[in-house]
Amino acid sequence: MDDKNPLAFARQPIVDSQGCIKAYEILERGALASAETRTARALLFSLVDHPGIVPEGMPRFINVPPAVLLEPLPPAEGPVVLEVLEDAVPSPALAEALAAQRAQGYALALDDYALAPEWTPYFHQFSYVKLEVPRLRLQQNWSLPTLPPGTQWVGEKVETAATLRVLEAQGVALFQGYFFAFPELTRPEPQPQWSSTVLQLLGALERPEVDFRALARIAGADPTLTVRLLRAASAVAYGPPVRSLTLPDAIARLGLGALKRWLQLMLLADAGTFSEVKLRWALERACLAAALGPREGFRTDEAYLLGLLSSADALFNRPLAAVLAGLPLEIDAILAAREGEGPGGALLATVARLQENAPLHPEEQAAYGAGCAEADALYQVLKAKGPPR
Repeated sequence: MDDKNPLAFARQPIVDSQGCIKAYEILERGALASAETRTARALLFSLVDHPGIVPEGMPRFINVPPAVLLEPLPPAEGPVVLEVLEDAVPSPALAEALAAQRAQGYALALDDYALAPEWTPYFHQFSYVKLEVPRLRLQQNWSLPTLPPGTQWVGEKVETAATLRVLEAQGVALFQGYFFAFPELTRPEPQPQWSSTVLQLLGALERPEVDFRALARIAGADPTLTVRLLRAASAVAYGPPVRSLTLPDAIARLGLGALKRWLQLMLLADAGTFSEVKLRWALERACLAAALGPREGFRTDEAYLLGLLSSADALFNRPLAAVLAGLPLEIDAILAAREGEGPGGALLATVARLQENAPLHPEEQAAYGAGCAEADALYQVLKAKGPPR
């Protein structure tokens, strides 16, 4: 990662008194940004870009400022705990927003609680209440209020064995802090995002009649967006697992509401740009594959995705298998095609030959012209400065 894109993330374990890890908190450690932007980055990084940062089935805690709670977030696969930050004001409006997030499948934690009595009537909304230990006076007569069934205390910022013993005596069973572990820093590989594409999609979603194929055409111009939407659509929250999805299928599976919410998060988490030369080359490769695919027995959408994703290692500067991991696709078939195997390998070989300016066979001329024209059109979508009028 270069200095122009200094995003970094950390995970800090939440443990029991024996040090056994029960969950992780995901912490955004990038350049100075708003709380909303940090939350969007952490959600996308942890849930879509790098879900393996937390072992499967283990809860991940993510800080969420009050503004992000106002609209239900898209449902995510696996246990995710939204931490309500200390600047939230307990109120009926907040309780309604919390109930909406719970309906989306999220658990909730109250962060930085320091015995403020105004929060007590809202304890039933939370699965966890995190005690901000440095603000508590851990004296002999010190006691905690009673939690409702199903809610657990978490002692955070625990730095000494003496603090641990005091908390245990009060019935606290989960802990987080330097006494157990420092946050583990990780710098993600570049995950570029073209905000103009997201704006195009958000604009298209406001039209009276929405065409999933038109949405897929816009989204398909952006390799990062393609990968993220395919990963998001693979979550069981949107239905039973599917072995192979096209981009229109993925958008239809998400539904317009969830699609809009994911796009809003992506717009907040904008993280840079691709090399324009690489991007133009990848789009041409995808569009040529789509134009030539039907004569090789491929559906147009299927061929486009094969062409685009087969060049993803060059775009993301990561091994192809790592970029494709977690996508609801026949990953082995894409990797085999890149090695020249099977019908996919033959199709990609033809595309590569055409991109090298080799002489065209008569039957390839129309497909080549159509593919290049489509690539030009998609590239202009990416370079647009705002939503379509």
